[in-house]
Amino acid sequence: MLGATIGLLSKNQQAATAFSMPVAIILGFTPMIANFNETVKTVADVLYTQQLNVIVNDFYANFAKAMLVIGVNLVVLLLFFVIAYKKKGMKV
Repeated sequence: MLGATIGLLSKNQQAATAFSMPVAIILGFTPMIANFNETVKTVADVLYTQQLNVIVNDFYANFAKAMLVIGVNLVVLLLFFVIAYKKKGMKV
């Protein structure tokens, strides 16, 4: 959903790639950095990538909380997509 939203809001494919790569890097590396820094961990706990890391690596973690955070992330990203689609639409 995030990638589709970035694609809708971008002027062209190159602009979408230029914007989505830093976002992907931040989302990808945040769980690893959260292992070393408590401040980053508190911020990362609301991201779906951190919750996927928790599900995969911590067998005693609260699975319901992780799934709730992932679900909320999905709803928020879907809302952003709907807003972007209403703003830009699919222009061919």
